[in-house]
Amino acid sequence: MVFKLRIIVLGMIFLSYFCVSVLPASELSIPLPQDVLKVSEESVASGPIKSLNKEYESSWDKKKLIVFYKKEMRKAGWMHKRNGSFVKNDRMTIITINSEKIKGKTGFIVSTFNMPSADGNSAKHNKNPDKLKFMPIYPGSVQVYLWDESNGVRALYKAKSSIKEAVFFYKSGMLNYGWTLGSEKPIKSSVTGEFNQTNLLFYKAGNETCQIKIADIYVARSVGSKVSLPNRITISVNYIIHQNVYKKIKR
Repeated sequence: MVFKLRIIVLGMIFLSYFCVSVLPASELSIPLPQDVLKVSEESVASGPIKSLNKEYESSWDKKKLIVFYKKEMRKAGWMHKRNGSFVKNDRMTIITINSEKIKGKTGFIVSTFNMPSADGNSAKHNKNPDKLKFMPIYPGSVQVYLWDESNGVRALYKAKSSIKEAVFFYKSGMLNYGWTLGSEKPIKSSVTGEFNQTNLLFYKAGNETCQIKIADIYVARSVGSKVSLPNRITISVNYIIHQNVYKKIKR
């Protein structure tokens, strides 16, 4: 069963609502309801951040699961932060619960992340971005992070510009690095109905791709209301070498 991940925002419910039994915790000490069934498990690594995502099903409804985790995570030594997130030592866990039952079962995902130290974190904020050998850097952009991965590079930048100007820059500038534009996809905001992001996909040498996502930066004005910052964008880069044999990344 696949469902869209959502951040949980709900108030406290009376703890007397139910009685619980807790199964043995995993190596990360995550409590589980007694009737839980694991559907899938996935380990994901992106730069210094590694996550373990486990999807479960339970006969309990969403309210009962929320109360369970607020109580049992605290007993297991986790500190409840906000929006369904918990922290313990150098770990963070986010528990995302589906709103409705499907075939009598409530699906939920337990995602646990490591929180790398400053010394071990290669995601360096840099006002002068590192130069890359495989693509140009947008003028005046600020490097939010830059991660070397086993099959490529992942990076994020902020810039004072419009989406239109950045799209023009990359469509012309990537040609000088031997790339061919495979697709250009403008995306509308589900809130405003306006185009607020453009995805560019480039390919080269038959086994290299570079996806560049350029999006407006939004800030919250009030609950349920967001506005874009004038001429403020993010530039997300995902460069991948599609091959089984490891190839050293050259910046």
